[in-house]
Amino acid sequence: TVQAGELDTDGIAIGTLSANGGTLGDAASNSLNTTLNSVGSTTAVLVDALGPVGYSVSFDQNPINDANAASISFSITGAEIGSTYNYTISSSEGETNVTGTGTIVTTNDHVGGIDLSTLADGTITLDFTLTDIHNNLGNTVSDAVIKGTDIDNDGIQDSSDNCPSMANSDQLDTDTDGEGDVCDMDDDNDGTPDSEDAFPLDNSEDTDTDGDGTGNNADTDDDNDGTPDSEDAFPLDNSEDTDTDGDGTGNNADTDDDNDGTPDSEDAFPLDNSEDTDTDGDGTGNNADTDDDNDGTPDSEDAFPLDNSEDTDTDGDGIGNNADTDDDNDGTLDSIDDFPLDNSEDTDTDGDGKGNNVDTDDDNDGTPDSEDAFPLDPTEDKDSDNDGIGDNADTDDDSLATVNIPIPAEAFTPNGDGINDAWVVPGINNYPNNVVKVFNRSGHEVYAKRNYQNDWNGRHKSGSSKLPAGSYLYVIDLGNGTAPLQGWIFINY
Repeated sequence: TVQAGELDTDGIAIGTLSANGGTLGDAASNSLNTTLNSVGSTTAVLVDALGPVGYSVSFDQNPINDANAASISFSITGAEIGSTYNYTISSSEGETNVTGTGTIVTTNDHVGGIDLSTLADGTITLDFTLTDIHNNLGNTVSDAVIKGTDIDNDGIQDSSDNCPSMANSDQLDTDTDGEGDVCDMDDDNDGTPDSEDAFPLDNSEDTDTDGDGTGNNADTDDDNDGTPDSEDAFPLDNSEDTDTDGDGTGNNADTDDDNDGTPDSEDAFPLDNSEDTDTDGDGTGNNADTDDDNDGTPDSEDAFPLDNSEDTDTDGDGIGNNADTDDDNDGTLDSIDDFPLDNSEDTDTDGDGKGNNVDTDDDNDGTPDSEDAFPLDPTEDKDSDNDGIGDNADTDDDSLATVNIPIPAEAFTPNGDGINDAWVVPGINNYPNNVVKVFNRSGHEVYAKRNYQNDWNGRHKSGSSKLPAGSYLYVIDLGNGTAPLQGWIFINY
């Protein structure tokens, strides 16, 4: 029988036995037989033969790094009080192991102040055993952590960290270049820095001009201006899509879209470099339009193709006939010119449609002008006494018959050939007080001279131009009190 006893920390009963011989089983496991081998002895001691069980260890720091390596600790749970512990801490990368020993004070104990700074970085393994007071050795238990520098304190040792300087516990490395995204300047390795990359994790895109979330490579309208990129001359500029003249400046900014030299603001066809003007506004440019001013006269026949109020310039003076007061520039205003478009005629005394210059009987009295003393007066044709009064009206037709009256030349040719270049009035020098005047068929004075010296060369009295060929009326006052002489002189060139 057990005289006295107790359970040790591993649950094994220990006691003093009465000895009559025989055996005694382990009170806890019934697996240990202790033989009383002191025959005749009154007592025997039952000794514990099992090592400690059911304990574990764990590092208090994980990971171990430069900041904590000099003062590492570990915790023990389920330990047998009074047992002796032994530990060995080693590195997978070698270096001298760190060992230690001590006595368990409490079931859940703690060991600290361990310096592991000399151990190489790597996997740090703690091997721990207990030996009870009966010198029974328990099983070895272990724990392992990583030792190494972890500058960014993200739990990943620098030796394994793809971005040791910046925390990235997820270790994301999109382009698998060994450099974590948080510190990789080009996460998708497409050549565009992340700071400039609209799609830093997509190596097929880097730009999104219109910010619609679709990269330019996939977007069919990069600038979102409504014009597909395939038709857009400026696919990345939403203010431009067309460059008509291909000069690199879009039409919205270009002041001459068709580059024809005419600013768009003045160009009726700003997108057509073959046209810039549409005078009549009919939608057809002047270059293609056959009647630019739409006045009904084709441009090929129109002296003023851009002016619908004019189409003719008879005298070529640059003023259209509608505005010109002397269309044929013969010195006779159109308003009194019987032939305003014929500079060789301006008068038709008898209204027969023939100008006096070509009409052989200007007054249509049946007497040719060459024989008619009054070619412009159908009531007279003779002046027998040359007194300037026709015989029909003269009451003394021969009153001056004995007077020596000058007879002027009927024609002259002031063409500068030295022959008949001046109008000659024979005997005019006998009348120093004479006054000679010449009129065109409209009655306008074209020449006047006092004391005529047979030197008139057919120029207008202003001296600016020669008079047109034709017939002119002369009036000569001899200055002697007799009636003035009048008749017709013909100028020819």
